[in-house]
Amino acid sequence: MKFAAKLAILFSGIFLILGVIVSYFIYTSNIKSLEEQITDKLEEQAFHAMDKLDRMLFEKSANIKMLTTDPVIMSRDSTPKQITEKLKTFEKNYKVFVYMSLFDLNRLRIADTSGKNIGKQHPFTEYWQEIAEGNDFVMDAYMSGALQEAVIYFAAVVKDEKGFPFRVIVSRMSIENLYGIIKHAVGIHEFEIEKTLKVNLVNKNGILLYSNYNKKGIFKEIAPDWEITKKFIATEGKIGSQKHYHSEGGEIYTFVREHGYLDFKGNDWTLISHLPTKVIFQPAVELRNRMIIILLVIGAFAFPVVYLFSRKVSEPITKLQNAAVEIGRGNLDVKVEISSKDEIGQLSAFFNKMALDLKKHIQQNDLILKSAGEGILGLDLDGKHTFVNPAAAKMLGYKVRELLGKHSHSIWHHTKEDGSPYPEEECPIYDAFRKGSVNQRVRDEVFWRKDGTSFPVAYTSTPIIEDDRIVGAVVTFTDITERKNLEQQFRQAQKMEAVGRLTGGIAHDFNNTLQIIMSIGGLLQLKIKEDDPLREYINDLFAVTSRAANLTKSLLAFSRKQILNPMPVNLNDIIKNAEKLLSRIIGEDIELKTELSDKDLIVIADSGQIEQVLMNLATNSWDAMPEGGELIIETGIMEMDEEFVKTHGYGKTGEYALMAVTDTGLGMDEGTKEKIFEPFFTTKEVGKGTGLGLSTVYGIIKQHDGYINVYSEVGRGTTFRIYLPLIKREVLNK
Repeated sequence: MKFAAKLAILFSGIFLILGVIVSYFIYTSNIKSLEEQITDKLEEQAFHAMDKLDRMLFEKSANIKMLTTDPVIMSRDSTPKQITEKLKTFEKNYKVFVYMSLFDLNRLRIADTSGKNIGKQHPFTEYWQEIAEGNDFVMDAYMSGALQEAVIYFAAVVKDEKGFPFRVIVSRMSIENLYGIIKHAVGIHEFEIEKTLKVNLVNKNGILLYSNYNKKGIFKEIAPDWEITKKFIATEGKIGSQKHYHSEGGEIYTFVREHGYLDFKGNDWTLISHLPTKVIFQPAVELRNRMIIILLVIGAFAFPVVYLFSRKVSEPITKLQNAAVEIGRGNLDVKVEISSKDEIGQLSAFFNKMALDLKKHIQQNDLILKSAGEGILGLDLDGKHTFVNPAAAKMLGYKVRELLGKHSHSIWHHTKEDGSPYPEEECPIYDAFRKGSVNQRVRDEVFWRKDGTSFPVAYTSTPIIEDDRIVGAVVTFTDITERKNLEQQFRQAQKMEAVGRLTGGIAHDFNNTLQIIMSIGGLLQLKIKEDDPLREYINDLFAVTSRAANLTKSLLAFSRKQILNPMPVNLNDIIKNAEKLLSRIIGEDIELKTELSDKDLIVIADSGQIEQVLMNLATNSWDAMPEGGELIIETGIMEMDEEFVKTHGYGKTGEYALMAVTDTGLGMDEGTKEKIFEPFFTTKEVGKGTGLGLSTVYGIIKQHDGYINVYSEVGRGTTFRIYLPLIKREVLNK
């Protein structure tokens, strides 16, 4: 797929995604708004309906209670006929009341507007308990058999002139008088959802008292939403709403409980309404669908426009792509036409510069490889030469063209140093492309020249990885013949130094012993007479001890090679003079850096011995950096104060010349650091070192009244710090 098409799809996709996101947020906000709007409306209308219902029941109860204060009703002397007439008059004035009766406290009917059941007891004994306690009551709605309709009972206690309860007025009211109030709660005309709204009025047990969709279940069935409503009531109290989901979809439930009006406690009725969410959310769904259609129409028109624009924009990019392909084919002279000054034009200019820089870089790398002092060989997976730099060809005694394409191992690595054959499968070089491993620098092998001679080398073999696949190896090597000779000479010098020190010590002790023997012989000679035959033995003793003394003088003369010749010298000058020698010791793999103080560091020292210290430390660092690294020598002035002496446990206060020798090698653990200055201690295998290098350094520094310490971590290199007492320039001038 072309870039223009991808760009058109990308922009169109971004537009559609943003449109979908905006549509989604508009849709969800509309859903939430509609839900809150409907819920508030349902709760508000239900609350007003229940409030009107409470007010009506309170008013009718108050009307009956007012009748109890009528003189005819309160008088104990009134006849049943008088009472009946009074009740009929009240019933006529308040048309909602029917079938009014007067009972005594034993539930016996005294008077009745229907003229029936006189002398019979009131059937609802459970409600009469309220009367016995002197309280009025309103009985829950029920289906009256006498009236053949649903009614509500109102009962009020009648007290005589002295305030003693003695009668009860009972009246009935058709529940139809309440239905009008409940029906009014159904209408939500502004939302046009009146037909889908379901409303139930239930008593405290959930029995239907009214339903706008289940007429047959009134006074017979428990409302289907009663169980859900009971849970709402338990958490919300008198009024609340909640969204409920079931298998057929979702509904919004609201409920309002009868709360009573003034001192009228009510009958614990609850008005429940519920409305399907699909009806509530229909306007939001329609809005969403319209927005989707609009987005699709806009997207259909936008795609070709964006595509044409993308083609115009991508034309310079296509030119850049073609130029990049040419560079990949090796044509480094390719250039891109710059047709504008915008970002694409700047990119084209940068591309042309990059191509030019790449060409220079490749040429420079080729010059570097050809000029490198180390031998560099490239090998393929069969071990054949793919690249040979001039230094490698020269060290092996070949011309470059004689090695290219030829098998490497059979030419210059076929035989070991002892003359035995070197099997190809054991060759560490081949591990680079057989196992993908990087060999550590190998020092104890030889390469073979064209003329059949060998030379010692240090080499490393590294795999060439392309696209996570090994395609060959690079071998870098160095001729270490000179270094081997220097090592041998240095080890010999160390051994001679050790012999000299040991000889000097033995000779000194033996000379002291001879002095004692000669003193005792002298005392004996004084005690023995001239003609005593024992005197000849004493003469023989003097002759022997004299020869032994001459022998010790010869041994001491040999050991005098280590005697110091101290004088005021500049430590910086000693290091500068030793740089060339140190570079030869550490070889080309290790870079020598010196960071010397800009001040003269005048110390009393034997220059030769300080150079010996530097050589020993450089050799030690070379051993610690088999893969190469850095050797850094720094100098400066160090003030040893009492705090320093207290912290480090050595030294005397004063100014010192500080010489720090740091390498980036393998480092040492704590156990090794504790023993490195001990004579004859070495971490090398037998025959590889004398173990006197660092002990010699330690002895020389001590002879110069100086101090030495070491800091090292495994894998993070080592630093030796040497402190030599400074002397003032005035002393040097004198």
